[in-house]
Amino acid sequence: CTWLVVVSVVLHLPACQGTQELDDESIKTLLSTDRGGMIKFYQPWCGHSTRMKPDWDFLADHFKDESSVFIADVNCQIEESLCTEYHPGGTYPTIL
Repeated sequence: CTWLVVVSVVLHLPACQGTQELDDESIKTLLSTDRGGMIKFYQPWCGHSTRMKPDWDFLADHFKDESSVFIADVNCQIEESLCTEYHPGGTYPTIL
């Protein structure tokens, strides 16, 4: 007889909610408020952007209850025109 044993382990780690992903409409709405904050322009294929994500999400989670602060992302692979308008330099990641 052969036995197959399957063990499932679920880890409960504190999860960061991550940042708000901006598009053309949401960035204009966000920038029209009195809130201060930072926007990261990134490319998913960029190693620096990928390595930065956990810390960036941690920062966003830290400020999530602050109504006067925002931490947000713009995926320049998806939002090309938005990145051309707000991030003409083309280096990634860039924080404004």
